Amino acid sequence: MATKTFVISPSFEADWTVSVWFLALLGTVLFSVAVFFTTMGLWLIIPFAGLEFVFVAWCLHWSAERSLDKNVITIDDVTVKIEKGRRQRSSTIELDKIWCEVILDTLPRKWQQTRLFVRCKNDKIEFAEFLDSTEQKALARELRQIIGPVGV
Repeated sequence: MATKTFVISPSFEADWTVSVWFLALLGTVLFSVAVFFTTMGLWLIIPFAGLEFVFVAWCLHWSAERSLDKNVITIDDVTVKIEKGRRQRSSTIELDKIWCEVILDTLPRKWQQTRLFVRCKNDKIEFAEFLDSTEQKALARELRQIIGPVGV
C-alpha cells in the first residue's frame, strides 16, 4: 500500500486584512461616540470604549490564530503518524497501524456533537477538533477504510 497523507485544517480562514479594516472602522465609530459623549461631560465612556476595542481586537486575533490549526495524518503499511501544530509542528505521535482504530464519539451536548480519536492500545489521541460533526464523520469513514479493524 502506498503512503496516504491527510492534511486537515479548519474550514474557515480569518482574513487578517479584513479584520484590520473592521477594527479601524470600529475604532473610528467608538472614538467618535466617545468624543461626542465626552463633550457632553460624560467622560466615563472613554475607558469602556477602549476596553471594548481591545476585547474585539483580541477576539479577532484569537480567531485568526485558531484558523491556522493543522493536523497531518500519514498512514503507511506499518505506522499511523499524527502531527499537530499551528504555524509549525508542535507534536508528533507515531502509532503501530495494526493496533489502531478510529473512534467517533457522539456527545450528549449540542455545542460539540462528536469527537474523533485514533486509539492504539492504551493511547487515545483526539484530532480534527476544529471540524464540524459531518466533516468528522466523513473523515472517520475514510480513515476506517484505510486503517481497517484492530489486529488485521
